[in-house]
Amino acid sequence: SAALSAVREELSLEQGARASSASELDTAWTQFRAATTESQKQAILAEVVEIQAQDQAMTGRRRALMDDMDLADRQGRLAARTREAAADETLLAESSALNTATGDRARASEAARIATLQKPLQDQGSPDYSGLRLWTTADTEGASP
Repeated sequence: SAALSAVREELSLEQGARASSASELDTAWTQFRAATTESQKQAILAEVVEIQAQDQAMTGRRRALMDDMDLADRQGRLAARTREAAADETLLAESSALNTATGDRARASEAARIATLQKPLQDQGSPDYSGLRLWTTADTEGASP
């Protein structure tokens, strides 16, 4: 932005110089028409040629400045697009890593579930009642009538 401001300032100074150059050119042509001798006319024509050469130099400089501004603008846009693409690639890579991690966790969970379902049931065996005493009505004090 500082370079752009400097270029704009140069262009405004150039516009002032061009206005001054145009004024000098008008004055020279007026003097040329009013000149009475051939030597005066030749001197004024030399001045006109010099003013026109200065104008052409300013035109060339302006074109160079404009080309430099266009180049800087294109480079800035290209750099911005490159930064955007890099940011997009980073987001895609992060998303891919997250998706991969989520998929790995889901696959591990499913594998654990299937492994649990495929385990054979442990043999419960027959119950051991050896330490239990079976109570009957006969064990009560007296039989019921």
